[in-house]
Amino acid sequence: MKSGLTTLSEVEIPTSQPQRTLTQVRQANDGEGWEFVIEPYIFVPFNVRTDISVGGVTESVSVGLGDLFSLDRVFAGALRVEARQPQYGFFADLSHVYVREGRGITGFPLPPTLAGLATQRTGVAVPPGIPVDVAVQATGRTTTVDVGGYYRVVDRYLGRTEVNQPTYPRLLVDPYLGLRVARLSGDLDFSFNVGGLPLNNVPLNQSATLVKPLLGGQLGLELSDRWAVGLRGSISGLGIGADENFAWSLLAGARYQVSQLAALQLAYQIKESRYSAGQGISRFAVNQAQPGIWLGVDVGL
Repeated sequence: MKSGLTTLSEVEIPTSQPQRTLTQVRQANDGEGWEFVIEPYIFVPFNVRTDISVGGVTESVSVGLGDLFSLDRVFAGALRVEARQPQYGFFADLSHVYVREGRGITGFPLPPTLAGLATQRTGVAVPPGIPVDVAVQATGRTTTVDVGGYYRVVDRYLGRTEVNQPTYPRLLVDPYLGLRVARLSGDLDFSFNVGGLPLNNVPLNQSATLVKPLLGGQLGLELSDRWAVGLRGSISGLGIGADENFAWSLLAGARYQVSQLAALQLAYQIKESRYSAGQGISRFAVNQAQPGIWLGVDVGL
């Protein structure tokens, strides 16, 4: 299918001029049929901060580059697949982030939810607000699945050769629209003593599954047949279905074409999401910020 825009393959060019092109986030498809690409990638966090509120208790988890190889504390990975024509395409993007951190608190005023659980376990009335020394382990999990489609609105060569033929750099702009399914969960596990009785692994946990609109776009600037730079950003949630429900992300980086079927991508990515619903002891909230390095490999199928 022709895009209706002039490309290097449609004009005379010197035989030394490379005809395969690419773009950051996804390479330009100058062919006629469908192309399929699978892209596994990992996220190397500079600092992932997660605030978790469950049962009237709020805890923060902060993990960074020093915890990269501590898989019991932080893990982030993802997989993206695309099917595309020269003018449009479809994508599915799966990502998962897991963070965990523990700490001790002296003189922690026991909230009503924990006081009720302590009363059930001990059979003795435990008043809310009683100060206790606790050890708490906070765990947050965020799994998202993005699906959608994009349409190319700009495909233009910005350079000209001495004989006035189009050449690099090449600008490509693709807005996209889709849906995001997000699974959020927060777990707070407490251990403390009440009246000399040890209570271990007293849990507070909550989860939510959200379906929300996804709006975004990607911009690529091809510099040669192998190198390109670009941006990709999105917003989702838009306050739908909760007291607070909003997420945004921005990725900026470079791409290097290793072969016809493989390319490497390196980028800086920052993602932030905020969700809260309910009030008081029924409130559940997960707020997360994820700045770091994004490493990916494109493999054509």
